[in-house]
Amino acid sequence: MGAQPTFVIVGAGLAGAKAAESLRSDGFKGRILLLGEEPERPAVGSGIGQLTR
Repeated sequence: MGAQPTFVIVGAGLAGAKAAESLRSDGFKGRILLLGEEPERPAVGSGIGQLTR
């Protein structure tokens, strides 16, 4: 079996979080790597928390 694909999103702001959310809602099952300079994780209300579990 092959390795699962990884999707890299550069920018951990709202647009990056929404891109990751869209990938999951469209059925992407691979790894999502969200890169950014933000010192904290995105806010709980952004919905991105479910993507990092």
